[in-house]
Amino acid sequence: MPNPLPLPSDAVPQQALDGYMLMVHTTAFSAKAYWAMWGPLGLPVIDTIDSWAQRQREFLQPLGDES
Repeated sequence: MPNPLPLPSDAVPQQALDGYMLMVHTTAFSAKAYWAMWGPLGLPVIDTIDSWAQRQREFLQPLGDES
């Protein structure tokens, strides 16, 4: 099904980036809350979640700057 509102191929709507960043933040927050319940055993996973979220922000930052 074709997109009813075609965009230039290099354009990323700011609303899409904002929605994705909200998803990243919510997922990271929820996962960290879960792993925090494991106490010291969850700390390595929490560090990994922080790294993942930071990489997502670093990837999306240039996309947001272009629009």
